[in-house]
Parts: sequence; C-alpha cells; structure tokens
Amino acid sequence: LSYKLIALVENTERFAVLYGRDNESGAKESIELRVGDSIAEYTVSEVLSKTLKLTSDSGDQITLSLFEPEESQD
Repeated sequence: LSYKLIALVENTERFAVLYGRDNESGAKESIELRVGDSIAEYTVSEVLSKTLKLTSDSGDQITLSLFEPEESQD
C-alpha cells in the first residue's frame, strides 16, 4: 500500500485525509485519520496545520507534509 497526504482539516475537530492505493490490485480509497487512529502499523500522534505525524510501537516516526511549492528566487 502507498499513501499520500491530500488534506488537513480543522473545523470542530482536526483530521487528515489520505489517498491510499493498493500497489498490487490498484484499489484506491480515501482515509480520514485523527490522533490515536492506526494505519499500516503506525499510530497518528499529531495532526498539525501542515503536517501529519505517525509513530510506530518501536518509536519510529514518519512525518507527512502537504505539498508547498518552493518560492522562486528571482
């Protein structure tokens, strides 16, 4: 499976939306994640304004960030 962070939403609650794709079957899905939710052996530890942080049981961390284009340096 592969995942891509596509949105971070904050209204009455804060959550992340990921696009998931099964690399073998091609099946696609949208997933909403909140702090404490689990995905692919990781648990959501923080949902911030531009990043989603995931932590494994062994303490490994992954940070997913929303795409932000680099500023041109003209």
